[in-house]
Order: sequence, then structure tokens, then C-alpha cells
Amino acid sequence: MEDFKILYKFYDLYNGADFKGFYKFFNTAIEKFGNGEPEIVLDLGCGTGELSKLLSKKYQTIGVDLSSDMLSLAISKCNGKVLLLNQDMRELELYGTIQGCVSFCDCFNYMETEDDLMKAFSKVGLFMESGGLLVFDASTKYRFEKVLNGNAFVNENENGMLIHQSKYSKKDKCLNITVTIFEENGKNYKKYVENQKEYYYSEKQFIECAKYAGFELCGVFSDMKFSEPTETDIKHYYIFRRLKWEI
Repeated sequence: MEDFKILYKFYDLYNGADFKGFYKFFNTAIEKFGNGEPEIVLDLGCGTGELSKLLSKKYQTIGVDLSSDMLSLAISKCNGKVLLLNQDMRELELYGTIQGCVSFCDCFNYMETEDDLMKAFSKVGLFMESGGLLVFDASTKYRFEKVLNGNAFVNENENGMLIHQSKYSKKDKCLNITVTIFEENGKNYKKYVENQKEYYYSEKQFIECAKYAGFELCGVFSDMKFSEPTETDIKHYYIFRRLKWEI
């Protein structure tokens, strides 16, 4: 299931995700729904560490990612201020408890089955202290079916070009993605191709998996301004709170 074996080194160059916006969204979520400011925060699916680096300015931060290649970039970026672990989120193993968890850029959409999703949520719940928040984003059915399906998107810069093509299977609820990159190499261009898959999960599925893992829903939003969801949202932003542990 590990992706980005080729594309990790181009990730920061072409990724336009609003990490600063999500960092602000998480901090506001804590003010609205949290149980005090967390001491230790987990960045689940931290990639090259862009969000981890921001989190480390305020919290003790743990970054976890399945891709050792992505983590190799995060090491230099985070400059020793983040504990980086090469782990599968379904088999998460931490050294102690956490008081908050973030997961940005569709990380849970990479879970191949609902059982995988359940395992990932359960692992977070296992290490999360009561009152801690799980905050993440996920792509919607509208984005997969109406925005990405059958379309190609081109991102150009002075160093080359990225082409994103995808096809959505309603039967499998799977978005098959082909990413092609042309990197300038002197007078020529070097071509890279990588295939990835993302999977659609409904709001109901997220809520049920989170409930099983010991979380309650605080809210689902259409953007990082806490707006109400609509049918044409391309992303949804979820906030769950860990229920009190029962012994």
C-alpha cells in the first residue's frame, strides 16, 4: 500500500495544500471542542513533515508515515524537533499517550478497506487520552465522481510539469490515479510515472469507525472556516473527541 516511491522527491514542489490553514484549523478546533491545550500531538501520515514542522512550534510532535522516502525529507525539514516514526497507521505503536492527532491531505482515503480504516482509528483511540481531538480531512464522493473522474490536471513550473489523471470506479469506490512528471534534465526531460489509489468513505462510515474506536463526533465541516457541509464540497473536515476511558 506504500505510495510515493517515485514522487516523494517532487511532493513539496507540486503540493499546494494549505498546511498553515490546517494548522490554524486544528488550533481553533482545540479552542472550540478540546479539553485544554494538548502537550503531545501526533501528525498521522506526516509525509515530508510540513505540518509537523508547524506543530512543533507549539506542541511536542510525533510524525508517523509509511513512506521511508517521505520521512527522509522530513528529517532535515524538522531539524530534530519532531519524533519521526516509519510506521503503518493501521499498526501504530507509540511510546506513550497523546492528547491530539491530526491527519491532513486525504491520509484516511488511502485505506483500502473499511476494516483498514477501523484499525487505523482504533490505534489512534488506543493512545489518545480522554478529551483529545482527532482532526482530519477527507475527499468527498463529489470530488471523486464529478471533479477528478476522467479528467486531467496539469501543474507546470520552471523545472518541469506534473500531470494528474484519474478514473473513479463507483463499484469499488476507488479512485485510480496516474501521476506523470516531466523533470528538466539539461536540454531534455526525464519522465516519471506512478500509480496510486484512493478510496471513498462516507460520513456515516467515518462516524461508525470513530465510534468503535472510542470517539464522539464534534463536527463535520466543508472548509477550514467551519462552514456547514454542502453537496458540492470537494473536502470534508472532521473533528472527533476521545470519550472518557472506562475501566
